[in-house]
Amino acid sequence: MCFAEKCCFFLKLELGCGLIGIGSLIFSLVLTILSATIFVLDHSEIDRKDHLEHNLHTLFETYVSRSSIRIVLCIIIFMGILLLLSSVLLLIGISKKKPGFLLFYFGYGLFFTILCNIGALLLLLKCMWWTSGAIFIASLVYIHFLVVVQTVYDGMLRGKVYGFASHRKLDDDIAILEGSLNDVSQE
Repeated sequence: MCFAEKCCFFLKLELGCGLIGIGSLIFSLVLTILSATIFVLDHSEIDRKDHLEHNLHTLFETYVSRSSIRIVLCIIIFMGILLLLSSVLLLIGISKKKPGFLLFYFGYGLFFTILCNIGALLLLLKCMWWTSGAIFIASLVYIHFLVVVQTVYDGMLRGKVYGFASHRKLDDDIAILEGSLNDVSQE
């Protein structure tokens, strides 16, 4: 929870947002490289066609065709590349003070969370309780990360300066407040 300009009650918001960006960058790299490796190995193992299908059949207790596996791997690779792009934009947005980059990460994060929850619901229909529960819990943690990113985004829009010499730009707020109080007193 973002409380009193802290992330998880002890980290500064900009540091927490930076750690979220680095963590999602590492996760997206691992996800993309692993999926691409499985995709390439699946194409190169023509002799052992049924090996991957058999492993998925025992894992999910259902028949999964080779073409379905390739389609899912292509979608995972695409989502991983988008997560990689949004993570880099998040890190650039924090360092260069560009709130639009944070908004891109936030929007993609919402889309990613919705897809994960739909996938968890589909797994729940197949009575895969543990896998579905793990995805739901992971999406709840990721929602907290999105709240941190949104709080930093909102702070940047309000004029909060993040960095080592962080302070609020209260002069502008005080001038607006004094102007509105003068208008009210004159009426």
